[in-house]
Amino acid sequence: MKIWFGCNGLAWHLPKPALEYFSLSFHPWQHDNRESIEAWLERNKSAWRPVRPSAP
Repeated sequence: MKIWFGCNGLAWHLPKPALEYFSLSFHPWQHDNRESIEAWLERNKSAWRPVRPSAP
């Protein structure tokens, strides 16, 4: 229960991002996270593969 409702629990940190996500004006590319995406892809490159090759 502490993980949800403790001082730094998820319940206190999730409402704002969740409300922003479900906002009608939200679009993921409003937040430039390309660097995070590239880092994730590099760290996890052995766990995924592209569905189709990238364009030339």
